[in-house]
Amino acid sequence: MDHIFENMAGVCPHCQTYAAMEPERRTEIYPRHADLGQEPYRPSPTKYSPSPTSGAREIVVMQCHHCEQNVTVMDSWSEHQWDEGTEPRLLSRTLVYPLAAARQLPAEAPEQMRSLYREASLCESAGAPRAAGVLYRAATEEMVKDQGGTGRDLKAKINSLAPRVDGELLQDLHESRVVGNDSIHEAVQYAAEEIADIAELLREAAVILYEQPAQKARMRAARQARHDAARESSIAP
Repeated sequence: MDHIFENMAGVCPHCQTYAAMEPERRTEIYPRHADLGQEPYRPSPTKYSPSPTSGAREIVVMQCHHCEQNVTVMDSWSEHQWDEGTEPRLLSRTLVYPLAAARQLPAEAPEQMRSLYREASLCESAGAPRAAGVLYRAATEEMVKDQGGTGRDLKAKINSLAPRVDGELLQDLHESRVVGNDSIHEAVQYAAEEIADIAELLREAAVILYEQPAQKARMRAARQARHDAARESSIAP
């Protein structure tokens, strides 16, 4: 199974950027208390830092290469017998600090779409890429329906938005559709960076379709109000 920050990289809960995670410190908290240094354990016949105790629980502090803030996880290791040549296996990794920060769509996007996107982000942060892929697809479908897409399935609905919607944006929506379909129907588990890319594509689509038009409308209204105020002052007795 995959784990958050597998291969010491992942979506940082501070800056929401996919980045390398530099190990800072490992401390075993069960069944003993011991400082195990910096490098996380990697089974290898030639190179490894102090190994975890059989069935250990460890606290691992990492630093995000992008924002340089610390992230803390707890690793749970399998039982193992060194005299029989078996090696410890990472069973699970739980985010301890900070609490997972959900990705957000612009406030101008419909709430149902934003809710599905937030839930997808929480799945992504928890290291559940298949669940994230399915929910990002659901958010995509809400976006397409809200934009007036029609057809017998999501593929047809996305295609129906052309030529009103930019071709590259349509391609991004199709990518989210395919990842979601693969996740739920084919049990494909995409890499963390691939899921993060889908999340970013959807956010950019929401900015183009909802945030930017709302900003333009607000600026247009502000200019009109300034124009009307100027006209009223010029004709005032």
